[in-house]
Amino acid sequence: MKISAVIPFWSALHLEECLASLAACPCVSEVLAVGDGSDWGEAEFAESYVREHALAMRGKQDIALVRHVRPLGPSAARNTGLRMVTNDWCLILDSDDRIVSLDAQVSALDFAEKDTGFVMGSWRSFDDKGTSFSDNPPELPTIATLSLSNMAPVTAIVRVEAWRQLRAKNGEGYDESVVRLGGGEDWLFWLELLALGWRGLAAPGLMWEYRVGGQQHEKRDRNTFLIRAYVHQKMKQYGVFIPMEYPSA
Repeated sequence: MKISAVIPFWSALHLEECLASLAACPCVSEVLAVGDGSDWGEAEFAESYVREHALAMRGKQDIALVRHVRPLGPSAARNTGLRMVTNDWCLILDSDDRIVSLDAQVSALDFAEKDTGFVMGSWRSFDDKGTSFSDNPPELPTIATLSLSNMAPVTAIVRVEAWRQLRAKNGEGYDESVVRLGGGEDWLFWLELLALGWRGLAAPGLMWEYRVGGQQHEKRDRNTFLIRAYVHQKMKQYGVFIPMEYPSA
């Protein structure tokens, strides 16, 4: 099975490292790096990384660099990439993260039912000092588990047809408004796919590494209540109740 990969970025600081991790994934045949209104300097760095990757992976991975003229947010960047992919499945990841292996997830897709909309895997966090932390095994993503907390990460392999169906319903795919609050677009995306009847899978095996820190993460932490309120309101149209407060332990 061949899959695509979409990488939204504003800063190209870690893009080269992210692309290098994809080079070790033979199932990835197509990569779209979507620059979200990056300034001139960041765009120049991104172009050089993409050229180097294209030369190194000639005949193995196609890669394209797409640019938004102005920043529209990671949801819009993911939607731009998903409109352009040519494979049936697409890996979604952030530019500051790294893929370890997609073997377990792709194997799960080989036997997936027709209503499988996405598959996730284990992940571990790391920092810029090179310190790695404990692995986080995937939890089966369902409306019941996701309505209580945002336990599903950004990085996953998505059925492109599922994204298209969601786009036909909400006009976007990934919600492009919630990101103004600093995050939550991935949580809402998985919830909406599940509400449309798609299923999520959790495949064992370390899939990716998540870089700790960053301004986006800090903003998201400050706006947790506002994000939850937005998701609460949005999911009402599906008849799904999202509690306004996290359940007490």
